[in-house]
Amino acid sequence: MLAPLRQAAAQHPLDEGLQAGLIELLAATGQQAEALAVYRTVRARLADDLAVDPGPELCAAQESVLRRTVSRSVPSHRADAAVSDNETGTPGPASQDRRPSSP
Repeated sequence: MLAPLRQAAAQHPLDEGLQAGLIELLAATGQQAEALAVYRTVRARLADDLAVDPGPELCAAQESVLRRTVSRSVPSHRADAAVSDNETGTPGPASQDRRPSSP
């Protein structure tokens, strides 16, 4: 699926919908850096050739890649620990934080 989409994108470099699809597919296959490189290339070409900014579809594809990259690189340790602890039956961090109040 990726090879035909790359070929079509190369033949139609200003087709924002096609480029957005390529960006999303690259990101979905773990190629976030290449997906962002495609966005930068298309953005520059739109500016140079047509003097326009990327449209909503292309911007949404880029934002999707950025969100996906951030969510994978910044794990929620507290949430992960709570889930792991609950699966083993031991108290999670939230229950360990609760101490009896002093009179």
